[in-house]
Amino acid sequence: MRHDRFIMGAALAALFLPLSAVGNAASESVELLKRLEGFRPSAYLCQAGELAIGYGFTDQRIVSRGTISRAEADRELKRLCDSLLRKIRMDLKGRSLTDTQTAAIVSFAYNVGWGTYRTSTVRRMILQGRRGADVAEEIRKWVFVTQDGRKIRSRGLQKRRLTEALMFAR
Repeated sequence: MRHDRFIMGAALAALFLPLSAVGNAASESVELLKRLEGFRPSAYLCQAGELAIGYGFTDQRIVSRGTISRAEADRELKRLCDSLLRKIRMDLKGRSLTDTQTAAIVSFAYNVGWGTYRTSTVRRMILQGRRGADVAEEIRKWVFVTQDGRKIRSRGLQKRRLTEALMFAR
């Protein structure tokens, strides 16, 4: 119970910090991912055991350099968010989401990967026109990381998914 309150409090704190002053899906996505991923200038092993760098980049062309400046990482994050945003908007085929909902889905897709997002129940529900609490509850289920071939519940993913779910439900 205490652990759940901690996760809820941390997610709410992250959620209600003001996002970008611009107030559009692209800038909200970048600011949200900066908060959720954090910045590391040197390569590190992520929870899933993959090498990552910057804001959780796993592209080996970037990781293999060993270090990245914050300015380079900011540019790469913006490029990746813009790319995901275009893909998501094309995928929605005219269905609309608010900027905050879109930022939550960009964050979700960034974390699970585009291929996994495309086959996810979250995407399927959005394409069915479902919104709010239904989709938010589905987002909250994606809290497992694979370590040594086993699925393990991740506290970090619980916090992240709660933040994404609350944003989507807004």
